[in-house]
Amino acid sequence: MFRFATRASKHRTAGIFGAAFTIRESTKYDTPSELKIAPNQRVEKQFRFGDEQTAAMKIDSLKLEVPGYTRVSYNAIGRENVIRVSSDTDALVDAVRAIPHGSHGLELYTEEPFGSSGHLLIEIFLAQPAEVKEISCAGSSVTVVEDGVLMNNHPDEEVVVKQSGSGDLFVTSGDTLVRSLSLALSGSGSLHFSAPNVVAVDKTSLSLAASGTLQMFANRLETGSAKLGVAGSGEVQLGTQALIAKEKVSASMAGSGKARVFSSTIHTPQVKCSIAGSGDIRVGAQDVLAATSLKSSIAGSGDITIAARTAQCDSHGISIAGSGDVDAGDVAVTGTKVSIIGSGDSIVQAVESIKYSKLGSGTIKHVGPAPRNVSGSGSTHALQQLYRHDTRSVSDRIAMGWKAPTAIPVKEEAFDKITVRPSSRSRHSSSHDYHVEIRSWSDLVSQVQGLFGFNTRPAPMVSMPPMPPIPPMAAPPTGATSTAYKVVGSDAHAKSDFQLQQNGKREP
Repeated sequence: MFRFATRASKHRTAGIFGAAFTIRESTKYDTPSELKIAPNQRVEKQFRFGDEQTAAMKIDSLKLEVPGYTRVSYNAIGRENVIRVSSDTDALVDAVRAIPHGSHGLELYTEEPFGSSGHLLIEIFLAQPAEVKEISCAGSSVTVVEDGVLMNNHPDEEVVVKQSGSGDLFVTSGDTLVRSLSLALSGSGSLHFSAPNVVAVDKTSLSLAASGTLQMFANRLETGSAKLGVAGSGEVQLGTQALIAKEKVSASMAGSGKARVFSSTIHTPQVKCSIAGSGDIRVGAQDVLAATSLKSSIAGSGDITIAARTAQCDSHGISIAGSGDVDAGDVAVTGTKVSIIGSGDSIVQAVESIKYSKLGSGTIKHVGPAPRNVSGSGSTHALQQLYRHDTRSVSDRIAMGWKAPTAIPVKEEAFDKITVRPSSRSRHSSSHDYHVEIRSWSDLVSQVQGLFGFNTRPAPMVSMPPMPPIPPMAAPPTGATSTAYKVVGSDAHAKSDFQLQQNGKREP
């Protein structure tokens, strides 16, 4: 309890500057039988805001450090901010805390130790749609953020989504217009973001540290620059039907991880790929890659593959130091410059010119007849001709190497497949991955559409469908006249506990 009092007082102090509000926690009650989604959903409690004004206030940030399964949705019917916590054990319900986070944010965490293992479901219902611009999740929980929660029509705002630890975060959004979109994952967990159409005016950033998996799928992504970054052994995937970047598309790698950019069409002035280590970067356009310049650099033993069925590119600069490989043989460019120091290999296709320098045992191979203008330094046998014999396109082969998309877990899994243990916060007793064989890019597109519920046609902004109503508080025990609440986070003027009478009046 000391820890709770310390954290609450911190936010009350912030309230002096207008940065906090009141959250009330109900007493525990038995889950009504008609509201149960599983036989072992036994006990629950609710968090509600202090008055009608704050109950309907916007929430723009969420900080979640809780185990089990958490679902965040827009409360279209109730128009009230409500948090419902349910479990099969009293200890887990007791452990969950909710406090203000800044002026319009919520923070959920747990007090430890839990005392016992069990299952935990947390449902966060927000009064205002599409206002959350920052989500931060930590730990090993499964978190699902539904359509209608994330900010999606603010061209001057930055949207940030973070996951740290071994948990899984699933975010689904409608058509999105923001200044920038940042997805960040650290740890061994996963972050999955999907939306029909995304416009991020300045940039779209996908960054991964450690060994997890970060995926973003959209029908159409239009942005200033699309940046993928991996530090470690994890994998980042960006998949679209149309990718338009006004400045550049870049993928950088430090370590042994993987970065994948795949789209039916890619339009950008520059595609830039760089590896330090043994990582693997693949950029593929199923139909058209239109870029003024391509740049590929490797320091180490990594691999870079750039492929397209049709290419409209002026130049490609390739630099290899070590034993890395660059395969751009499916991308016809006007001119190519290649520099190899070591035993690396490059495959290119140039229409007018190839200029190279080579020191070591590396090779430079060109697909089809060599261009008329070839110049370079190094071995006289450095340039070799290559003919491809595989009937499948390189872009389809890239798609086959992708991790299959993962189905969004349903909340019933909170009482089945997702178990909370005191030592490790949350563990999956069985996998909820959705496995599918990917044979081509069209296979991947169809699976994404099926899993996340959107089609290939750009759609206008639409109002979100209403969510089911919030279940009412259970009736108080026989003989009781009121349901007890306590203040768990408030401004400087709300310091005492109170009881909320059934008729809505407060009693000291």
